[in-house]
Amino acid sequence: MKTPTKFSGRRLRAFRYLRELSSQQLADKLSEAGGRTRTRTTIRNWERGLSQPRADDLAVLAVVLGIEIMDLYERQESDAVVAA
Repeated sequence: MKTPTKFSGRRLRAFRYLRELSSQQLADKLSEAGGRTRTRTTIRNWERGLSQPRADDLAVLAVVLGIEIMDLYERQESDAVVAA
């Protein structure tokens, strides 16, 4: 079973590209939807792993990109053993 582990800037970038948005366009949409100013530098820092979005930013990102919050997280195989 795959479980989410941590925020993935790589996945954010992939969803941004799929929506054909520049980092500036995404920052503008987030600023409009979330009430706080975000810049393209903020977006690029998230994508590069230099910083991570706050929980409220994740919610707004999900809405703007039309995805679930968990889509922005890396997944790895779980080591859990299921008893039969």
